[in-house]
Amino acid sequence: MSYTYIVTGANRGIGLALTQKILEKGDNVIAVCRNESKTKQLRSITDDDIRLTILIADVTNEKQLDNISSQVKYVDRIISMQELWALLEICMTVIIIVIKYQMY
Repeated sequence: MSYTYIVTGANRGIGLALTQKILEKGDNVIAVCRNESKTKQLRSITDDDIRLTILIADVTNEKQLDNISSQVKYVDRIISMQELWALLEICMTVIIIVIKYQMY
């Protein structure tokens, strides 16, 4: 059984690496990117248009988000790079506080 993932920020960094790993596993990716001109590396991962769908949108823009949501029929999992970075920032803040106040 294969899953369908939505990955935001899929055209670079961690989002690109996650997209590649998901595709290598045989699952499907709906890759959301803000800028069409920056999708070349993402497109080079696979030529399988069935398993990789690229949608252009800024997920902080409600109108663009509505537009892509109307194009997505089904999804199993969502990976939001924006949310992962926020979580990482919180973890780093906690680590800094623990070290600063020697709470270990």
